[in-house]
Amino acid sequence: MTYTIRQLSKMFDLPASTLRYYEELGLLTNIDREGTNRIYQQCHVNRLKTICCFKESGMSLSQLRLFLEMEDVPERGSELLTLLNDHAEKIDQQILSLIENRKHIHRKQLYYEAKHKAYLANEDMPEWKSFKEKEIVYNINQK
Repeated sequence: MTYTIRQLSKMFDLPASTLRYYEELGLLTNIDREGTNRIYQQCHVNRLKTICCFKESGMSLSQLRLFLEMEDVPERGSELLTLLNDHAEKIDQQILSLIENRKHIHRKQLYYEAKHKAYLANEDMPEWKSFKEKEIVYNINQK
C-alpha cells in the first residue's frame, strides 16, 4: 500500500512540512515520487511510528537520527543499547516526577474539596498543612 503526504500527515497528525523536514534531516529516506508528489510506503509508516514514539518521549532529533543510523549496524549495537538505556532511564525519571506531581495535585483537590464543603456547611476551614503531608498512593485508574 502507498500513501500520499496528505494521508501520512493526517494519519500521524503532523503537518506536511514536518514530514518534509524529517526527509531533509534523513529520518525518512528512499521516498518515491510521482512527478512532484511524494509516495510513501509501509516502511515509512513504520518509521514514523518509531519517530513519533521517541519524539513524544523526549528524544531529540539528533538522538533519533543517531538511533536510526545505528539500528541496522551490528557493530554499533553497544552504542545503540546505551542510547536506548539512557533514554529509558530518562523516561523512568519523568514518570516518577509526574507521579509525584499528580500526588500533589490530588492533595490540592482533596484540600479544596474539603474547603468547599466546609464553606457550604458554614464550618471552620481546613488547613493546608493537614493535607500537605498526607500520604497519597496514586493509581493511574483512580479518578
